Amino acid sequence: MRESGMVGGRFFAWCRLAYRDDTSQVRLCDAKFDRPAEFVEHMADVHGRTPPRTPKARTWRRPQRTRTLYEPKQYGVGAWATFAEARDGEVILRRGQVWSLGPPGVGNSRWVVPDDGGDAVVVRINQRPVLTGQTLLDVVPGYSMHRQNLRRAENLRRFGRLFPVVVSTHWQYTRSVGKTLVETWCWHVDPTCPDAAGKRAPSKEFQPFDITQVVLELISGRINASTSRFCRRCFWLDDIEDTAARPRSRPHPRPSASPRH
Repeated sequence: MRESGMVGGRFFAWCRLAYRDDTSQVRLCDAKFDRPAEFVEHMADVHGRTPPRTPKARTWRRPQRTRTLYEPKQYGVGAWATFAEARDGEVILRRGQVWSLGPPGVGNSRWVVPDDGGDAVVVRINQRPVLTGQTLLDVVPGYSMHRQNLRRAENLRRFGRLFPVVVSTHWQYTRSVGKTLVETWCWHVDPTCPDAAGKRAPSKEFQPFDITQVVLELISGRINASTSRFCRRCFWLDDIEDTAARPRSRPHPRPSASPRH
């Protein structure tokens, strides 16, 4: 047993531990100390006890963020690949960048955007080129609709927004409300679209579209051009002939039949 503390503002310690003397008899220590150093030395020499170690204070530091450049994996998004495409009986090697995974119906495929400015193509990854005798990457034909949707999705991602304009208005009569003005609107991507120039925004406020969700629906083919209110010129990127701006050709007058005499 030991006692220590502060008495009258001064250090005080009283050792009452049992120990064995030179004759191997158990005795009770009755030493008193008024200095901490003497008390610590006595406990270490006589009783073999040392004070506990004071834990070292640790200061937490915020870990520094290390920015590393994105390195795509083989056939991953952003990776460059060389693929073969058959044209008129000849095999042409082309190079492009992987845009995303391929259509669900084609296993182990990728959408690749060629670097020569052409439309995106579906490329199948052949895992056994030695057995089949084909190139490692081969173009899958018959995906023109998917290529168009991929081109539309890339155009929408480039502009990054959709905004509505009023196309036409008409009066509608109902028994509950009466006479109301109904607006028909259309969603556009390009602010310089000729179909949106000079047209006002709808009076009703609309929640903006989630561009990422629209891009995913375009790629999966869930958006139908016949049922949606998206512009056919700047959203669907269809070639529309402006027949209203062209002068109408007048039919030539037919020569009158000569009167019979």
